[in-house]
Amino acid sequence: MSWIVQTLLRDRYKIRLAPDFDSDEYHDILLIESTIDNLEIEGVFSSRDVEILYSISEGVSLKDVGELIGKTDNTVYKYFVRLCEVIGYSLGDEFTDEGYLEMMREKYNLTDVQLSAMNDYMNSKHKFRLVRNPKI
Repeated sequence: MSWIVQTLLRDRYKIRLAPDFDSDEYHDILLIESTIDNLEIEGVFSSRDVEILYSISEGVSLKDVGELIGKTDNTVYKYFVRLCEVIGYSLGDEFTDEGYLEMMREKYNLTDVQLSAMNDYMNSKHKFRLVRNPKI
C-alpha cells in the first residue's frame, strides 16, 4: 500500500489551489503527477487509469467515478489503491508505507510504539480522517 500517495492525490486539488512552492507536499505532488504521466507513456497505465486518478484527485466522488466507468464505488476505491501502489513503488523510498515510516522515524525520532500507531492508522478504515485527539 502507499498511504502517502493516496493522501497526496486526494489532497491534490487543495495543494494546487494555493501552492506553497517550498513545501514538501507541493514537490511530492509534482513527482507523483510526473510519474503518472511516465507510467502512461510506458504503457503501464491506460488513459482510463489516469482518468480515475485525476478524477479522484479533483474531488470527484468514488460513486461518480464508478458511474462513469460502470463499476461500484468499492471497486473504484480498490482500483485507486492499486494504482497508488504502482506509483509508490515506482517512486520508492518514502512513497511506500515502509519507506514513509522509516523517514518519519528518522525525521522526528519516533519510538517503535509511535511508529506502530502510525502504521495501524495508515492501514485502518479511518486513514483519511483527521485525528483530533491522538492517544499517544
